[in-house]
Amino acid sequence: MKFLKLFTICLALLLGSFESFSFVQVSTVTVSTSSPNDCSSTSITASGTLGATNYIYDGTNVSISGSTITVDVKYISGFIVLPAITPFSQTVSLGTLSAGTYTLIVRGLLSGTVSSTLTVSPSLSVGSCCGINAGFTSNATTFCIGDTVKLTDTSSASATSFYWYENGSLLDSSQNLSYVASAAGSYDIKLMVLDTCGSDTAVQSIQVLENPDFGPDTSICINSTLRLEVSSAWDSISWTGDAFTNFISVSSPGTYEVRVIGETGCVRTDSIHVSMLGTPLDLGPDVVYCPDDTAHLDAGIGWRTAIWSNGFSGPQQDVYFPATFYVTAVDSDFCSFKDTITVSASVFNLNVQGPDSICFGDTAQISVSGNWLNTQWSNGDTGSVVLLQNSGNYSVSSMSIDSCVQNITFDLVVIDYPITSFVDTSICEGDSFLVDVTQSNSSYLWNDLSTNPQRSFSANGIYSVEITKASLCSIRDSFNLSVYIYPVVDLGADDTLCIGDSVFLDSGNPFAVNEWQDGSGNYSFIAKTSGVYYVNVSHFNLCSTSDTIVLSFIDCDSKGSTGLIDLAFEGSVKIYPNPSPDILSVEIHSSNDRAAKLIVSDLQGRQIMFGEIVDVNLATQLDVSGLQSGMYFLSVEMEDQIETLPFYKK
Repeated sequence: MKFLKLFTICLALLLGSFESFSFVQVSTVTVSTSSPNDCSSTSITASGTLGATNYIYDGTNVSISGSTITVDVKYISGFIVLPAITPFSQTVSLGTLSAGTYTLIVRGLLSGTVSSTLTVSPSLSVGSCCGINAGFTSNATTFCIGDTVKLTDTSSASATSFYWYENGSLLDSSQNLSYVASAAGSYDIKLMVLDTCGSDTAVQSIQVLENPDFGPDTSICINSTLRLEVSSAWDSISWTGDAFTNFISVSSPGTYEVRVIGETGCVRTDSIHVSMLGTPLDLGPDVVYCPDDTAHLDAGIGWRTAIWSNGFSGPQQDVYFPATFYVTAVDSDFCSFKDTITVSASVFNLNVQGPDSICFGDTAQISVSGNWLNTQWSNGDTGSVVLLQNSGNYSVSSMSIDSCVQNITFDLVVIDYPITSFVDTSICEGDSFLVDVTQSNSSYLWNDLSTNPQRSFSANGIYSVEITKASLCSIRDSFNLSVYIYPVVDLGADDTLCIGDSVFLDSGNPFAVNEWQDGSGNYSFIAKTSGVYYVNVSHFNLCSTSDTIVLSFIDCDSKGSTGLIDLAFEGSVKIYPNPSPDILSVEIHSSNDRAAKLIVSDLQGRQIMFGEIVDVNLATQLDVSGLQSGMYFLSVEMEDQIETLPFYKK
């Protein structure tokens, strides 16, 4: 409650402070009265101060009641006020006022409330206004000599007197004026009109065009031009030869006529015949001279004078250095002519372009550069290009367009390609394969960036070498080196078994070449009788390993050391897939619903996995993905019965 009271007191003090700045104070009023000649409106400019910087101007309102004119200058205050004395000035139009004396009151309004009032003193006096406007029209803006100029008054109806002026000189005092244009030129036409109130003027410019006049027929020197020109102010211009510009440049003999049409429709024509004088000067094409020779320059005969750029005077001269020469010659008609000729020394530079050596079986394209009239090669060919395939010494003779001859000799060497004889090779792990590609004047780059010609390799891979002879002729060859590991073979330890049993022997290398003691080639062998069993395993008949096992078969009683009878179940046992990469499915089809044990053993008889079948009539999945690739045995035990099946893990 104390805080609320304190806030209320502060707000009241603040609002009271703001209230002292809430005003629109009109201080001065400036009146701009209308001109009696043009009857323009009267306006005022009201100036003063505002109590805040963020008041918004809301326009003005003008009301006239009898002889009292009230002008309201309106501003709006927002919710938040920024107190500060701020000047303002607004201009207000009062419109066109009737003649009389008016009391002028200007008020300042803030948000609809009158803040200040100023009565302007002295009173506003408005006199009666009158307006006169001068104007006229012309029947055209451009005229031909002899055309009639018609000027028609369009001034306001109050005009009573009319005065026409041409370039400042009085022509006439009638309301409308017509006269004949007699001389070419530009004219400013002014009309001054008067009435009882005042005067006004209107001005327009007209142009009287000069008739085309080329003068008498004329002659010009050859290689010069004559410019024929008319005013561009004509509405239409047409020349002989379908030209339509206001000028043409004449450089050949003939009669040239122009036809022009003015704005009023007047037509004017003129023509001129142009003849040519003189004889053309031609020094001929540029000259090239051979070494120890000169160039002859000839301007022809019949010239009054002939002066050359090197100071020589006369129509002919011989020069012996390269330069650009020009001659100025004047003929009997005093026409001056000029021509230029360039004299160059023959560039006696026959260049043979092409290789100086090629690889065996390739073709060398040899050419000569420059402008040659004919070329003869030592092998009988002609033309700028010859194709060569054999080693030897050759020559070429060429004549240039300026009849200068040059001979050049050159040698061509044919290089044999390097020789390689790689074949794919296999070695056993631990061995090396030696390669020697050494050849004369050759460089070597192997695919491993080695540059040695002799290499020793012991790892699988494709090896390639690029041999370059004489830095030009290259050949690339490659071979595939296969490195095979020695197979691992373990038939297990010697063993003694019961007669009637069998032993599944596995080399452990189903994809290699297997050879058992009896010459069979399977990767497995089933032993049923006593003896020595061995297998030799090789990879592609290259890297081989062998192992031997001794097996003895003896009579046994009905019970083995395990106390289990090795019998087939009352039904069947099925495993799949075989070979298996990860999951081995086991199915037992039997009328006996007893549980069964699963045992996985390796070839050494070590039991490495165990499982159980709860329901013998349902397939059981055994995860063998953790086993290494090779041969294993799955034993299924059910009370006093056991059955063992081999399977292969991929």
